[in-house]
Amino acid sequence: MIELPIYRALDIAPGQRYFDCLPLRASLSTSSCAQRWAAAETSSQCHACELGRAHHADHNLDKRPGLRKTDANVGACFRCGRTDLRIIKVNGLCVSCSNREAEWRKGRNGKGKPPITFKPLHSIEVAVQRPDASHERHLVQALHDAEALGRVLRNLPAGGRLQTSERRVVAWNAATSAFEHVCERCGTAGLILERMRGEGALERHAWCCNGEPVGAGWCLAEVRRLPFALDAEAAAVWLNTDPDVQEPGDAWVPTAYPCKCGAGLIEGLLTKPARRWNTRCRACGDSSTNDPMLGDM
Repeated sequence: MIELPIYRALDIAPGQRYFDCLPLRASLSTSSCAQRWAAAETSSQCHACELGRAHHADHNLDKRPGLRKTDANVGACFRCGRTDLRIIKVNGLCVSCSNREAEWRKGRNGKGKPPITFKPLHSIEVAVQRPDASHERHLVQALHDAEALGRVLRNLPAGGRLQTSERRVVAWNAATSAFEHVCERCGTAGLILERMRGEGALERHAWCCNGEPVGAGWCLAEVRRLPFALDAEAAAVWLNTDPDVQEPGDAWVPTAYPCKCGAGLIEGLLTKPARRWNTRCRACGDSSTNDPMLGDM
């Protein structure tokens, strides 16, 4: 819980409450504080201010806080969950995980020996809707879903959303014992191609209807599992039934579940001594405890 300041009223501004804002070294009204919090950029002192969030909730009782970007240089590593190391802005990983991956790609560590403890990465597909309503797929080399989702969300422009309810037509191929994409236009299976372009973006091509693809790098499109979205309360229930629950910690860690708002990732905190998960989405403010202050803890 936050410590509330001492409020005072001024005769020249009836109906307003004022307080001394220590970070800004200024006297502010609660309404001005709420407006500053709502409009704050990630580099501003107001962005992660718990008091500003509380004032915004007081002045906007009929609606939830707006979707807001979180600071790109602080927080938990999307891969290992550590919070005590600097986060690399381009990938959302801590410096330790980034260095270990670089050693793995080079095939040797700082001592010139092959890395033997590095866990192999997987190709994880994440579909997004960009601010202009166009759809895009990303193929992320990550250790788990939480990392892939967090990294895509981190670099998604404001107004973009995760696509967690995408409908796909697939068919089972008994000869290869694998699912194949089906062309939505003609119904032919196994002739959907894909290739990587740009920074991890996937491009798809229907060979059956659009003929020979242009350029190199095409291969048969793989059917990959897509993540499903949950609200904070459902994510907490799901995590609390997990028999492989990790040791309690004091930091919020990203989970493998995108929030239903589409703009954030569900984060979890395993509390002591009950060993129960609390969950939240920092983008929309949803939390498993229905505590409006939980989002900025």
